[in-house]
Amino acid sequence: MASGGMSAIVTVWNPETGKVIVTFDHSEFETTFVCQEIEWQNPKQLVVSGKSKNIYLWNVDQAERPVQIWSGHHAEIL
Repeated sequence: MASGGMSAIVTVWNPETGKVIVTFDHSEFETTFVCQEIEWQNPKQLVVSGKSKNIYLWNVDQAERPVQIWSGHHAEIL
């Protein structure tokens, strides 16, 4: 389970225990990141997008940096 919002942090939770597994901090890459969409690609990777016009691919086992960042959109990604 994953959640995000206005804080630039996306948190992955263990739904059985309610404990945090990992957090992804977008503030290193954008100062005004607001999470609007989280989509699991498989059990270890999720795609995160928001008002910033960028899309981030994160791996649960590598929280330091996104696997990939796609940019170039001209409007918010909903």
